[in-house]
Parts: sequence; C-alpha cells; structure tokens
Amino acid sequence: MMTNWVDLLNHIADGRDLTPNEVSAAMHSIMSGDASPAKIASFIYGIRVKGITPTELEAAASTMLDFARPVELPSSPNDDRGPAVDIVGTGGDGAHTVNVSTMASLLIASMGIDVIKHGNRAASSRSGGADMLEALGVPIDLSPNDVTNMLSQHHFAFIFARTYHPAMKYAAPVRSDIKVPTLFNLLGPMTNPARPTAGLIGCAFPEMTSVMADAFARRGDTVLVVHGQDGLDEFSVSCPTDVYVTHDGGAERYEFDPRDYGFSYFPVSAIRGGDADTNARVARQLFSLDPIADKPTTPVPCDMGAVENAVLFSAAGALVSAQACDKESFRDAMGHALDRAKAALHDEKTTDRIQRLVSEKRP
Repeated sequence: MMTNWVDLLNHIADGRDLTPNEVSAAMHSIMSGDASPAKIASFIYGIRVKGITPTELEAAASTMLDFARPVELPSSPNDDRGPAVDIVGTGGDGAHTVNVSTMASLLIASMGIDVIKHGNRAASSRSGGADMLEALGVPIDLSPNDVTNMLSQHHFAFIFARTYHPAMKYAAPVRSDIKVPTLFNLLGPMTNPARPTAGLIGCAFPEMTSVMADAFARRGDTVLVVHGQDGLDEFSVSCPTDVYVTHDGGAERYEFDPRDYGFSYFPVSAIRGGDADTNARVARQLFSLDPIADKPTTPVPCDMGAVENAVLFSAAGALVSAQACDKESFRDAMGHALDRAKAALHDEKTTDRIQRLVSEKRP
C-alpha cells in the first residue's frame, strides 16, 4: 500500500480531512516500519492539531487492529455470556489517580460480566493498569490461549498492549520523544485485539469525547464514552461527567452528576494514588483481599470512600454498556447499575472470586 506522504501532510497542513484510504495508507506505512520518524511525528501530531474526525479515527483504529495479534473470545453453547466489555481510558489527564478502571473491571468480572482489559504500563502516571495488576498478583503477560482460559475461569483477562501490538515498536520511540498527546492516545481504547463490542471509555480531551463516541458508533459498538468536567478520563467524583452513549450507529449525550444518585462530591485529590504497590494496596483494601505475606500494611494515601464511589461509577457505566441493566432511560439504567455494583462490592462472594483471581498461578 503506497503512501504519498507529501500530499497527505500537505492536506493535513491545509486543514483538509483525510479519506479512510489515506488514513489507512499512512497507518499501514507506520505499522510496517516504512515511515521515517519525521513522517510518523508529523502525521500523528499534525492530524490531532487539525482535528481528528470520527471517520479518520475509525480508519486508523481498523488498520492498527489489522496488525495486532488476534484474540478469540470464548464461545458459549447457549450464547448466554453476554457481550465482553473493556474499561479503559486515553490517559493524559495528569491527575495521578488510583487505577479506577482496573478495579472497576475486577468488580464487574466478579459479577459474571466478561472483561477483556486492554492496557499497558504507566506512561505519564506512576502506575498503569499492567503495573497495578502485576503488583496485585494477577497474570498479565498472557498468550491468546491464556486469555481465553482466564476469561472462561474468572470472567477477566488482561491483554498487554505491548505484547499484542508488536508493530507499535515503530511508533513508540516517536511518541516517547515528542511527549505530547497524539492520535495514538485515542487509538489505545479503540484497538483492543479481542474486539469487545461494549465498554466504558474514558477520554481526557473534552473536544475529542464526542469524536471517539462517533467512531465507536461507526463500528456498531455499544459503549459509554465519558469525560469528567474536571478533566478526568473517567467518571468524576468532584463534579458532573459528560457521557456519550452509542447505540444503533449514533451517540446521545447525557450528564452524570453523582448528587442525583445520593452521592456526595469529593475533591480529585481524594482518589490520588501512588506507585503500583500503593495502588495494589488500595485494591486489596477495597475488595477486602488477603494481605501479602512479609509486606507491611501501611495506610493508603487516598480516601477509600471516594475510591469506592469512583469504582462504583465506572462499574455501573460498564454494566449499562453491556446492557446488563436494561432500563428505558440512561438515568434509570445508571441507578439500577449503581445498586447492583454496590451490592456486589459488599458481597463476600466478590472477595472470594477476586481472591481466586489474584492467586492464579502464572501461565
């Protein structure tokens, strides 16, 4: 697939939107190792400055998935497993919170919802999803067969982005060098190799939240794309959150305010975390898991009430995306989902199920 880089970059510089074929050609060149670092940097940053369209974003994600290692989801003879979900964010909000999406993933997996968690080690924070899960004791470097087996046994499996996107080795040094948000910040949540059709997607960039939602809608996925009005790439505990719900090829905007559901506000600092070990301690405390032998139990740096709220909000959003709470309105669906998530969080069976997962032997 040939790429006319001069024409393509001139189109971007002129503010012209690219066709799906042009985007696919550029991504193919990058993923194949044919594009120089200068071309990669110009494209991934230039298209963000121009303003990415849903069509461009969907085309870029589709091409990136073509280069990923495939993962097949386990089949159910009665088709009763429901859709698999992912809970993931773009990162880049600079808030250094605890690993909310990862804890929410563990919670809804304990409720029998299949969760394919796509993530990586920390980039701008001190603890990425992979870091926290590893510190917690959950296997993270899984083969496609391991992913299927863990999902069948625990309703949870982690897909390590660096393992399943080998072609990113050509773009990763450029991203690290320029140190600004680019197209790839948006592609991470859209390129889960297992291709789940539901999920809760956090976006740190307010101008891109609706764009991401429209791109997911073009694929026919049912997701919630959220942006906290305080800048978080997840449901906020300190203020309302903008929510875009995709269905039937379109997206509708809602606003989620914790106070409408009986929750109080907390400052963002109340859910600020630390390194992987610290955030793993937060998860152990939240789920009442066994402490790790020979490791001292030290106080966590956050407010566990605020952490619980944050996890419940994200878990509820994921349940709504999986249509596990089929209500007529978004408000009713979220209310029912919050009730279910809270009941599960305080159920001893949840502790037992997550304890079995963190005690799973490495494949």
